[in-house]
Amino acid sequence: MNYENNRAVKEEVVMDTEPLVMVRCLCYNHSKYLREALDGIVKQKTNFPFVAIVHDDCSTDDSQSIIREYENNYPNIIRGIYQKENQYKKGVKITKEIIEPLMKAKYTAVCECDDYWTDESKLQTQVDYMETHSECSMCYHCYDTVTSDKKLITHYGLQGSGNHVIPVEDVIINENPIQLATVVYRQKLRNQMPEYFYNAMVGDYPLYVYMATKGEIYYIDKVMSAYRRHGNNSWVTRMNKKPMAYRKHVNSLIEMMNRFDEETGYQLHSTVENRIENCKYQADRVEGNITNMIHNRYFKSLPLEKKFSSICKALLNKKRVLKI
Repeated sequence: MNYENNRAVKEEVVMDTEPLVMVRCLCYNHSKYLREALDGIVKQKTNFPFVAIVHDDCSTDDSQSIIREYENNYPNIIRGIYQKENQYKKGVKITKEIIEPLMKAKYTAVCECDDYWTDESKLQTQVDYMETHSECSMCYHCYDTVTSDKKLITHYGLQGSGNHVIPVEDVIINENPIQLATVVYRQKLRNQMPEYFYNAMVGDYPLYVYMATKGEIYYIDKVMSAYRRHGNNSWVTRMNKKPMAYRKHVNSLIEMMNRFDEETGYQLHSTVENRIENCKYQADRVEGNITNMIHNRYFKSLPLEKKFSSICKALLNKKRVLKI
């Protein structure tokens, strides 16, 4: 089933059977990695129906032809959306405006098209837990971080800590970041998420914070996916070269966290303040603003070795900024 126009898509998605899980996948020039991402989805072994909405934002490589191939071979699982114009460049918020209105299942999972699932029981494992624990708003798991050519960098997450509920404070502080391809969440709750969460320029961190206040976030201590780190083309690397863009990113997060603090009656105020201080520290380091950084509360809490490393990085960034 092919969809060519994003405005028409919202009206035309019709499922043969009602899926319990829908997977959202965003693609743009991912042909080099796309088959691995789609294979990880179609090979899932479940006792329930699921479908994947794969949105291609007018790729200039072979991505669309690969999606069509999988759509033809797995018509009950893969549903492609093929844009004729790049929606991101037109300012369209793809996840919110195009994908989210299509997510009609009880649960939503995510797999961006350069990441991939490595365990055929991933969806079944997560859904089994959530079906028997109504208090669980979101579930995630450990994952591998790999290079572009799939060489293992590290196992990431809380490996070895066992399955457990994650305190909301830990989600806010974000010391052990949740990776998007690991999550399954209740779509009903996502539909109720306030607008100010969407306005933050910070990926899916707002979703995790929101879900942590609407129920329990459960961690499964098992590697079931891989996150591909693209070296010099990674988001972090690009932001280090664009301090003004990173500051804008940080300011939007701070604005969101202040609003969140207010909306939750300041019950988590100290944790929110710590997160905001961390964000300011990161932005000052990227900008090479050493004076502000060394007076930051988060910086002061760091061990001496980490402080020294941060100052060195800030000095390098300051030289880079002066050249811009």
